[in-house]
Amino acid sequence: VQIETAAELSSGHYSYLIDIGAVPVIIPLLSSSNEALAAEAAAALGYIAIDSVKNRDVVLECGVLPVLLKVMESSNESSDFLNNSIWVLRSLCGGNPSPNIEVVKLVLPTLFQLLSTQNDNLDALSYINSALQDLTINYTPLMLEMNPNIISQLMELLFGVASTDNLMQVDIIRIIANMITGDDLHHETMRIIVPLLLKLLDRRESKISLEACLSISKLATGTRDQIQGLIDGNIFVELFDQLQSPEIYIKKEAIDVICNVIPRSNFKQ
Repeated sequence: VQIETAAELSSGHYSYLIDIGAVPVIIPLLSSSNEALAAEAAAALGYIAIDSVKNRDVVLECGVLPVLLKVMESSNESSDFLNNSIWVLRSLCGGNPSPNIEVVKLVLPTLFQLLSTQNDNLDALSYINSALQDLTINYTPLMLEMNPNIISQLMELLFGVASTDNLMQVDIIRIIANMITGDDLHHETMRIIVPLLLKLLDRRESKISLEACLSISKLATGTRDQIQGLIDGNIFVELFDQLQSPEIYIKKEAIDVICNVIPRSNFKQ
């Protein structure tokens, strides 16, 4: 309890805990038969890791992942320990620079599994989405390779559990937006996401419309094939409607999409 309390107080305590060698002592507590103690140990490690990239790397170097992932396999799906453990994973995935690829390869299978099993746990889903969003910055190709269905999973979540939670919807849209950026976007992925973006624009909700416009803007900076996919999906018809929005920032993003498309499209487009 004292370890967790110290970890929550201030940044100075995180460095102090590392300096006195507390991290290697806390990690074995994750395997404690006392679930409350294990949950507190997980929370403490999460607070330490998320404080800075330096602290994150220290926690990783102390060998937290093999222990954490093994214990998570047998933990109760609704336990405080699992929630705190997911928080630790989220903490280990954040920061700039991102964790190294070997860490990501260990973490991703668990995150993908949790995305399917934690549908009734909104706090856990929030942590998972935050972790995935951080990892898309540098590891989108790896994520798509390890789980080709990830965008479909996120779409199901978006129009399912997250349909009444605007903040979670925004997080999911941002993950998808990060994943769809780039010239190597596959035709099949475009086929999936364009109808999704059209549905989001049709929602006429300010935050959702804004995030949809930002996602479309990323696609609009891609190849002519991607631009054609947007045209074929009637995105621009809906986008022009967004220009009538009373929200000035949505109008701005809609105009940005058009500005991105014009220099990249051919005459016919």
